[in-house]
Amino acid sequence: MKIKTAVSRAASLCLLSAMVGMAASAPGVGADAGVHASTPVPRMEGTLPGSAPQASKPASGVEVLKLVICKGLDGRDPQDPVTTAKLGDSVVGWSQIRSENGDTNITHRWQLDGKTVADVPLAVKGSPYRTWSRKTLSEAGNWSLQVLNSDGQVLQETSVSVSAN
Repeated sequence: MKIKTAVSRAASLCLLSAMVGMAASAPGVGADAGVHASTPVPRMEGTLPGSAPQASKPASGVEVLKLVICKGLDGRDPQDPVTTAKLGDSVVGWSQIRSENGDTNITHRWQLDGKTVADVPLAVKGSPYRTWSRKTLSEAGNWSLQVLNSDGQVLQETSVSVSAN
């Protein structure tokens, strides 16, 4: 009887984990430097072309599953990843986050040639969770997007080169 109960509990936990991982996404809203949008998302496998490689999990329990700078979104998914852009282009910094700590906060830090231009605070309200910020590339140079945890630790970074032509 004890073995049967343990098996039933294990099966129930497995089913509950699968149901939580398949939670539906909430609607999101676009953002531009200082405004943000976020939605929970079922876990997606693989890496998008032009996206940053997966990072190791830091001690904070927050992990960046994917990070990409792209031209836009289709629904809540990144479209047309970019590594180069033209002056005046508007891009989306898109990240998928996993948190072992439940709800937390991250920051999208936009930098131009190593100098911080904008910090965009973003709430993470599920796991995994996708969130994004928008940036108009107002100057030529090397733009980078960093994802920071709530302690200010850089979790992952990707970049785009911006030319005047």
